[in-house]
Amino acid sequence: GGAGLLKVPRAGGPVALGDSAGSRSFQKKGGAQFQFMRIMQMDKDPAGLQGASAQRRITMDEVAQHSSSADIWMVLSGRVFNVTPYMDYHPGGKAELMRSAGTDGTALFREIHPWVSVDMIDRLQVGILEAAAPRVISLGTRQEAPLAAARP
Repeated sequence: GGAGLLKVPRAGGPVALGDSAGSRSFQKKGGAQFQFMRIMQMDKDPAGLQGASAQRRITMDEVAQHSSSADIWMVLSGRVFNVTPYMDYHPGGKAELMRSAGTDGTALFREIHPWVSVDMIDRLQVGILEAAAPRVISLGTRQEAPLAAARP
């Protein structure tokens, strides 16, 4: 039955989350969330920065290297997070976080829980997504005529 399940509003109307295999289940009272927040307050380096700046520029290639359940980074709103420490506390379960492992999960994050602020995990930030470098287009070996040689 659906007793005690949280109904979460979604684009197509409310969806009951819980019982059936493969569906998402959320804790109604957020107990794991409070436990996670307490752990974050006590941990001096929850993101595993080891002295590196949380403002460091990180490429999508580097983010993609962290896509296993034992080492998961994701991009949310241009910020890069090491969500590995959050895996056991995410109310939707590990499988939900793995959907954005090593990628930009911003759209999925906003779709699933638009009421949640990414600031909740700000201590897991490892950097800022570096904008894709512009591609250099080679003009080959063709020489342009010097401006001084141009006729008026």
